[in-house]
Amino acid sequence: MDNVLKVIPDLIFIVYAGISMLIVAGIRYKLKISIISSILTFSFVIALNLLLTIFFDNFLIEDWFLLTSFLPLAILTWVLGKRRSVSLVAAILNAFLGAYSAVLLKDIILTTIERPELEYVVFFFTFPIILLYLIKIYIPLHNEIEKFSQNRIGILIMYAVFLILEFYFYGVLIRESTMHVLRIEIFGIAILSVYFISIIILYIIIKTNNDAIYQEANNKILKRNIEHIKEQAKISEEKNEKLKIIRHDMRHVLYNLSSLIQNENNDEALKLISSYINEIELTKDLKFTTDTFINATLEYYYHICQRENIKLNININDIEDKINVSSTELSVVISNALENAFKATKELVDHREINFTFINNNDRLILSVENYYDGEVKINKDGTPISDKEGHGIGSQSILAFAKRNNLVINYDITKNKFRLTILF
Repeated sequence: MDNVLKVIPDLIFIVYAGISMLIVAGIRYKLKISIISSILTFSFVIALNLLLTIFFDNFLIEDWFLLTSFLPLAILTWVLGKRRSVSLVAAILNAFLGAYSAVLLKDIILTTIERPELEYVVFFFTFPIILLYLIKIYIPLHNEIEKFSQNRIGILIMYAVFLILEFYFYGVLIRESTMHVLRIEIFGIAILSVYFISIIILYIIIKTNNDAIYQEANNKILKRNIEHIKEQAKISEEKNEKLKIIRHDMRHVLYNLSSLIQNENNDEALKLISSYINEIELTKDLKFTTDTFINATLEYYYHICQRENIKLNININDIEDKINVSSTELSVVISNALENAFKATKELVDHREINFTFINNNDRLILSVENYYDGEVKINKDGTPISDKEGHGIGSQSILAFAKRNNLVINYDITKNKFRLTILF
């Protein structure tokens, strides 16, 4: 019985560690399923450690923690967690470190006030503090790193391994005879200070760096939009020049047409008329929608797709006067989506086609951009495509930010070789 009472703090820590891992990793299943799965796993781990403690006098949870506790909790987090691969590993390790910091903080406080009977009270106060740190500091840091490049998640893993070794060293000091020489609370405070301060500094560095990358990417988007305007002006100028030539040649065309008709060469006359009509059609402004900004964006991509032998299918139906967001912002979103589709399609030999749809379905607007692609598309935990290249993927982040600002539903449907972005208004 005494052995059981002694391990209660360890069992509390196991639950804390499991909760921390799940919070940092995020939950991808329904809350009810996740809670039931967590309770069953926690119960199994606690029962296993209690049985081993009861039947084996020499059993210490901390000596077998990796096998009897950490491994089942890590498996649970892997099954339920939103984050995947390297990001999940980093989440599990750093969440465990956060939970262990609560134990360390408890040890420091109890060593200072020398009131062992307050152990559980202190434990219940320290864990919420660490939980708040994980939610407010660590998770935003993890998301900032993950937002632009999965490759940099390795920083968090290396950092976690370093701190695990540091905490292990602390644990050795507690058990060894050096305890009476070295003030354990001072050493513990030093470790916690290094842990929290370095995480905050790392967060500031990463956030500043990402803001700079984001600003640079936004400048590129702005530059691209300016290029759109210049291109539109160039296209308009070319059309005007063509129209001048058509007007100038009209007298000659009519003369030739008259001659063909007089000679009863009707087939050639019809060919000449058809050719002339086609020339006039090329000078017309494309009218996909009455919205000036959206139409200009669509016209621009229609022309550049033509130049690259890419077929851009545009289907717009009954959207006028029903767009309840800024049309300038929406045109930038459409531009980002079409730019991504254009770049992906440009690399293909076959299926050089992009489908743009913007329709009204039962008074709900639906916008979608669909294209084929070659290679692999990586998805972030929030469902947005991400890139391993620094500074790439900003267009997708911009689209997501627009959707959040305007309370829109955004969905990415990715199959083996087809990509579709859908925005529900």
